[in-house]
Amino acid sequence: MMVRVVFLVVLLSPVVVSLGASAADDRNLAEIKAKHDRGEKVTLDGAIVHVHDATLDCPLPPPIPILVAARASRMLRLAGEIADIAHLASLFLNVAHQRENVAAVLAGARGAGRDTRALEIDASVTISVSADREHARHEARRNAAQTILWIAGTDSHNRRRRDWQRPAQFDVPEHVVNALTTGWDMWNQPELPRALEALIDDRILDEFAVAGTADECAERLREISAALPEITGFRVKLPRPTRAATYQDYEQAIIGMGQVIARLSGPASPEAASLAAR
Repeated sequence: MMVRVVFLVVLLSPVVVSLGASAADDRNLAEIKAKHDRGEKVTLDGAIVHVHDATLDCPLPPPIPILVAARASRMLRLAGEIADIAHLASLFLNVAHQRENVAAVLAGARGAGRDTRALEIDASVTISVSADREHARHEARRNAAQTILWIAGTDSHNRRRRDWQRPAQFDVPEHVVNALTTGWDMWNQPELPRALEALIDDRILDEFAVAGTADECAERLREISAALPEITGFRVKLPRPTRAATYQDYEQAIIGMGQVIARLSGPASPEAASLAAR
């Protein structure tokens, strides 16, 4: 099991890019990147991506892996087709849903004639850790509410999408979705109102976050890993600091995540070992 730290690096080069128009455009980007890695000069005119005599005017770096983050079937299959790392970005932790996501990635890889064993598949997970269990779960509810709106497709940005369909496993009660949609602007309102937080019970919360003590979080990640053996790592999303949060609050969240990683490096509990053996 792996937890990856990600650094974003922007390379300035004569490339004009607008992302997300089509899978063909993403394939063009992968082609450009591969040619740059080989030190080639690239000219390509796609529908969105345009490069003319583009080169990397610097010593060639070691090959940089391509990561494709996806949550819909088309992009998941594309990730399997062209990416070194396929990133399951949905944050919805339902195991059956994530199994469908993994299957789409592997289908894309097999369709492209790739060895699926060489493909990394990682998953985004919201993790909230504290020695105070209830505090950790309180902090996670805001992120869970965001993910509910995102997966439901009802927030101000995603409701404009015509291609998004809720996963079949999404079973948050409609009155909760409606209350979050109409009662909270997640893009502009930092705090989740307490009345809305109360609607996210423990069952709902656990579908969208790993939250509790370090021992609980490590155990839950082991369970997810055992249920989804194709996943090679997790990308951690900590609860977003709100206006009331201090630097020490954020520091404690990072320390808590370190404690989870330390526990994952040790032996599993008998319960988790039993699950992994099934």
